Amino acid sequence: MIASAPLWSVLVVPAVLAAFAAAAVTGDALLAARAAGRPLRAAVAAGPLAEVPRLLAGQRRTTPAADALLWRLGVLAVPAAGVLAALVIPFGDLTASRMSVGVVWFNAMEVLTWAGLWLTGWGANSALSLVGGYRFVAQGLGYELPLMFALIAAAAGAQSLNVADIAAAQSHLWFVVWMPAAFGVYLVSVCAFSFLGPFAYPAGRDLAGGVLAELSGVDRLALEAGRWLLLRCLPGPGRR
Repeated sequence: MIASAPLWSVLVVPAVLAAFAAAAVTGDALLAARAAGRPLRAAVAAGPLAEVPRLLAGQRRTTPAADALLWRLGVLAVPAAGVLAALVIPFGDLTASRMSVGVVWFNAMEVLTWAGLWLTGWGANSALSLVGGYRFVAQGLGYELPLMFALIAAAAGAQSLNVADIAAAQSHLWFVVWMPAAFGVYLVSVCAFSFLGPFAYPAGRDLAGGVLAELSGVDRLALEAGRWLLLRCLPGPGRR
């Protein structure tokens, strides 16, 4: 039985997600170093986590006639969406919120990600950044419906929209065993919404970074962290 954690556990969720994200970033750096034959210690020292102090100390970049309010709101919306989505995800036998419509809440946070990336692209008043924002909107439109079907499949299997109930319903047999297609669609959609790997078009090199092109310092760190937080929290409703 999955129970609701105390109210203060809401403050723990960002720390747990950050720990998962840091572990994933470090793991990626180690795997890349092993594939390239580089020393593992040097890979960690030069990996993404080593960028954190530099970005914290860096200055914010400004652009002419930028809409600073929308720009900053967009940057903050991405990590906020990751954290808010994780509130309904069970961690072991506890969850921060046993919301009765957790699947709907989960999907709403994906829409918040859409808004955040588009605002980041629009607010910078930069062509490359704006194209990157529109790319994410187009990518989200392409993968939102399959992702919703995958979520609904899990909800139908558990006969509940409560994410805790969906996880508890898999105590004897994981849904991936008899819903492999939905699971595959879900994994692909998660990568698309995290705009990482082969789905990194919104931040593509052909756009000099796209939505990241005009970001620096704390702003860039927040958006990059948001990508990894989304990747850590989105594979939630289908797991036990």
